Amino acid sequence: MSYSKFKGKAAFKEVFSVDSPVREIGAYPDETLNMILPSEHLFKSLKPMLEKMLGGSLDDKKVVLIPNGGLDQARADMSYVYLQEFTTINNMYLKQLDLEKWPKEILLRSLETCDVICMSGGLVSRLLHAVDEAGIRENLVEIVKKGKPFVGFSAGAMCVSTSTHWAANFIGESDPQVMNFKPLGLVNFEVYPHFEDNLLPAVEKLLPKGVKGFALRPEDALVITKGKLYFAGNPVEIN
Repeated sequence: MSYSKFKGKAAFKEVFSVDSPVREIGAYPDETLNMILPSEHLFKSLKPMLEKMLGGSLDDKKVVLIPNGGLDQARADMSYVYLQEFTTINNMYLKQLDLEKWPKEILLRSLETCDVICMSGGLVSRLLHAVDEAGIRENLVEIVKKGKPFVGFSAGAMCVSTSTHWAANFIGESDPQVMNFKPLGLVNFEVYPHFEDNLLPAVEKLLPKGVKGFALRPEDALVITKGKLYFAGNPVEIN
C-alpha cells in the first residue's frame, strides 16, 4: 500500500509541491507508446497517468533509472533528485542501471523485466553515447515501442525525438556533440525542458520551421498513452 496514505505532504515536498492539472490534447499517431516526459520530476498528478499505463496500482512495481546523462557522482544524485521520493511513497522498487558499469546481458534483463524505464537529465550526447556503447539501442527502442512505460527527465525527454536541434543549442548548456549521435526516434516532436517564459523568442528561433516542439516549465509534462497526447500543466507548443 502506498506510503502516502500514512505520511504527510511535508515529508515529500518534491512530489507533492506540484500538482499540475492533466488534460487531453488530442490523438497521437502511435497507439502503443506509454511515455511521460517531465521537465524535472514526477509529481502528484502524473501518478494516475502511470497507473493507467500499468493497468493498476504502483505497489511493488520495479523502476530502472538510466543515469548516464550525468557524470560521476551526479549520476547517483540524479536518481534521488528525480525518483527516490516518488518510488518511496508509492511502494515501488528503484534500481539504478548505469550503462557503463554492467554487461549487456544484465542491462537487457533489467530492461525486459522491469515495469518502468526512466532516463535522467544531463547531456543528451552522453545518454546516446552510453546507449550505443552498451549495444542496447535496438533493444531499448523495441521495448519502449511495445508499450513499456518510459519516463524521460530533461535530457531523457530530449533524446527520444527524431532530431536534436534544441539539445545542440540549449541555452546555457549547449551540447554540440549531440549532432554526432542519432536520437532514439520514438516521438515526432522535440522537448525543451526547464523553460522560462522570458526565453520564448530565443527558444523559438532555435527550432527550424516544420519541426514541432514543446517547451516545458518545471511544473509541466507531456504524456502519451493509448493513442492520446496529454498536457500536465501548460507546455508551450512551438511550430
